[in-house]
Amino acid sequence: HELSIKGSYNNAISIYKSIINSKASKKTAETAIVELGNIFKANKDQTVLDFIKEFASAKADQFELRPVALSTLGHIYSAIGDFNSALSSFESLISLYLGTVHEPAGRLNMVYLYTSLGKYDLAKEALDIVKSKFPNDENILSAEWYLKTFSNSSSQFVYNNSQQNTTG
Repeated sequence: HELSIKGSYNNAISIYKSIINSKASKKTAETAIVELGNIFKANKDQTVLDFIKEFASAKADQFELRPVALSTLGHIYSAIGDFNSALSSFESLISLYLGTVHEPAGRLNMVYLYTSLGKYDLAKEALDIVKSKFPNDENILSAEWYLKTFSNSSSQFVYNNSQQNTTG
């Protein structure tokens, strides 16, 4: 993480890719994918995005990293304003991992994204599904607060949808 903070992106990218390719522990590899996502947001290195996309499409020997790669892609696409791709990444995460811990995570990410886009009905729908299927999820309260705060705020920040073609 310090390497990426100091701006040594190429070194950090190389180290994180090595960690992932070395078959490090799942948790370590997941952290490396998330850090690569953060690096991409900072420097827009297309090779980093392509690398994460490989794992999102499930390399046979690294299938276990697919959920974190899909989630990371969703966050990357959201950060760069490609909301359709962000939604698609989160929807893939949900459909591929129904009933697992990844489903509520994907749905809650959609709550945040839809809320940011000003699509409060869709955000509430995603939140209601999590509340009904995963009532004990520890992240529900944060998502409820976020949706309530921004859907009721007159000073809310909503992405400009006029230049974005978003679904829903």
